Amino acid sequence: MSLVAERAEAVVKAPTRDKFPLKFGFAMPNARPMCTTTGSGVTITGLSRTMWSLLLVPMVLVLLPAVDVPTASASLAMHVAVPAYFYPGSNPDPTWSRLGKGAPIADLAVLNPASGPGTSPDSNYSRQVVEAQRSGLAVIGYVDTAYATRPLTDVKAEVERHYQWYGVDGIFFDQATTAPSYQPYFVELFNDVKARTGKRTVAINPGTATDESYMAAADIVLTFEGAYADYRARVAPAWEARYSAERFWHVVYDASKVEMRRAVDLAHTRNVGHVYVTGDDLPNPWDTLPSGPYWSDELARIVG
Repeated sequence: MSLVAERAEAVVKAPTRDKFPLKFGFAMPNARPMCTTTGSGVTITGLSRTMWSLLLVPMVLVLLPAVDVPTASASLAMHVAVPAYFYPGSNPDPTWSRLGKGAPIADLAVLNPASGPGTSPDSNYSRQVVEAQRSGLAVIGYVDTAYATRPLTDVKAEVERHYQWYGVDGIFFDQATTAPSYQPYFVELFNDVKARTGKRTVAINPGTATDESYMAAADIVLTFEGAYADYRARVAPAWEARYSAERFWHVVYDASKVEMRRAVDLAHTRNVGHVYVTGDDLPNPWDTLPSGPYWSDELARIVG
């Protein structure tokens, strides 16, 4: 089962929440200098040395350049990465808003307007990508490779449209192969994305264990896509242990709330840095986002 999906309008409503980066700055227009420099060092003017020492620490703290307050995402061992195949039919869209509020635990979403970028830009998706990125999500565009049977020129054209129309942060290549003989096809696509400006995350989806050579063709490899019943029995090839967890991604569907917890716990033991579990099922498990306690429990379980 590939991640190809038709877009569907979201029906679950959720409140929105604004997020603002915290920055601090300070300016003193027309201020008289408090010190001058000479060949022998610094001369304090207008203030005693005692007063200067009392003012120095707060002055330094206030006049430091403005910076973004860092998030906690860098300390997390695992993140939620979502095949977000639900259409942003309203502004704000409740499903996308709920996903954005999951950041920084949720840090990646796959954008799929029409099993790819489509034939013309959709302003609803353009708006939603900007809002998702502001919330802290990286948004990567869906492109189908049809198991390396599509001409590279056609695939690269869809990559270009994703970047031009939606300003994505990278590309998700679906229906990837596992045989070493097809690996150069995906290396060429990897190099095409990496040659572009902006953010350039590359994920590929064989959906199962693959040959180690494909690690040179992607930043993230989706090595499991299937039902919870199958996830319990998954055995990873030994070579996966040689790579960091952030290089691997598992997506699990048809999981009850109890099974979702077990799936996340299993993922924590399987050297995987990106995971997504849903109670939705075939034919398209990715056209909804869990809501209520299921979603909040999944986010909490990811943190551990």
